[in-house]
Amino acid sequence: MVRTYDFPITTNDQSIERVLNAGLPVALIFFDAAPSSELQNAMASLAKTHAGDLLVVRVPVSESP
Repeated sequence: MVRTYDFPITTNDQSIERVLNAGLPVALIFFDAAPSSELQNAMASLAKTHAGDLLVVRVPVSESP
């Protein structure tokens, strides 16, 4: 069973494989500083619009080099 997320989720080195093997396409957004409000809004909109069809995933590079 694929879990549905209508919001961006955050992952790191320890859980990236689980995200990539979730059975859905994944949009990975890598960032090294806090994302701008425009980017945050775009990620939230994308996740909500494509919930169940796409995972929108944030990866902080400071935690996952």
